[in-house]
Amino acid sequence: MKKNLATLSVLMGLTLSLTGCLSTQIDFNQYKPTALLSISAEDDIIWADEERSSSTGLLNGVINKKVNEKASDQAKKALEFVSVLFPESEKMIVEAFENSGKATFIDKDTVVNSESYKNLYSNKVLDTFETAVTPENYRIIYNPRDVDYASFSEETGAKSFMYITMDFRKTMSTGLGKTGTMKALVTTSIVLYDENKKIVAWSKGTGVSSKTAGVVMGAYDSVKLMELFPEAIKNSLEDAVSKL
Repeated sequence: MKKNLATLSVLMGLTLSLTGCLSTQIDFNQYKPTALLSISAEDDIIWADEERSSSTGLLNGVINKKVNEKASDQAKKALEFVSVLFPESEKMIVEAFENSGKATFIDKDTVVNSESYKNLYSNKVLDTFETAVTPENYRIIYNPRDVDYASFSEETGAKSFMYITMDFRKTMSTGLGKTGTMKALVTTSIVLYDENKKIVAWSKGTGVSSKTAGVVMGAYDSVKLMELFPEAIKNSLEDAVSKL
């Protein structure tokens, strides 16, 4: 499902700015188990020194979506798109939290098949112009503060609720311009809510691959690039989880 990741990022950023500085000295045991409500990322992998395009108005939204869809189709033919990384990313998320002891996740099927999840607010207008993607059966939740976490808790037993956004990029490692070697770069943002709609923990982490792939005037082997991402994902998650 394609979603507007920028919309969610703005909402999360605003929410975090309103909460002020959060203490990292919390007892994560009191927030277990956790319901992971959303994982999302833009489907295209751009260069680290590029900016993602943003739309202004519905017409620009339609144009940008068509352009993104065309670019996405071209990228998919070259096997370079984020969707294929989601299954492994989901496993790594669970592993990172299990290793840290900071969260125990409720089974995904229990969460996404719950009545509380099915009844989440959906904006059909925004859905039309969304450009980001989620793993299978997950949804974008536009305003986390509007979610009835008490109902979620009663139905699933969850004591906390997590949102994760990821950004997948390629970055030059050595060389001049876009000729040389490149690495995979992943940024992960995590926000954890309690049953009372309060943010109890949040963090942002980055990770890069130790291995590289060759680039010649911006051209490279997409398969080799994609092979770099698992390590970058793992490093990004470990960094983000350690900062919670």
